[in-house]
Amino acid sequence: MKEQTICAKVNPRLLSKADRFFLGTAEGRIIELLQNARRAGAAEVRISNKDGFVTVEDNGCGIEDFQKLLDLGVSGWDEKLEAGEDPAGVGLFSLAPREVTITSGDRRIVIDKDGWTGKPVQVTTIPKEVNGTIVKFRDEKPWDMELVEKHAVFAGIRVIVDGKY
Repeated sequence: MKEQTICAKVNPRLLSKADRFFLGTAEGRIIELLQNARRAGAAEVRISNKDGFVTVEDNGCGIEDFQKLLDLGVSGWDEKLEAGEDPAGVGLFSLAPREVTITSGDRRIVIDKDGWTGKPVQVTTIPKEVNGTIVKFRDEKPWDMELVEKHAVFAGIRVIVDGKY
């Protein structure tokens, strides 16, 4: 047999199955969103529960490149953070297959079930700019203080749930 060199790669079909791979726990989603906020330099995260939706707002640096949100395996963080923390670039996919609205700066996207698996997602411009990032989606249960608190203590940032620190 002739010698051969091979390397790992990701088949595009994997993306079409993303909605099946990232059916994690509410705790996992909380950890991922708090970690993203901290990495974005947020000093505070506000979580609210209303009408079946969870809204997570942070006062971090916001999102510069929305494409990186749907680029599985690309974290989009700066070189220093990449070197120090080695983020995997799968955090936002913890929300798949939910419909998620993400607003940052003067832009917004709505990722539906098909958006997680490769369907194009439109980035729109909004009239009123927001500071930081706002993520809104439905979850199986509200993110109440009891659920969030045990993860918030390790986030290193101020976390407020439904108006309570």
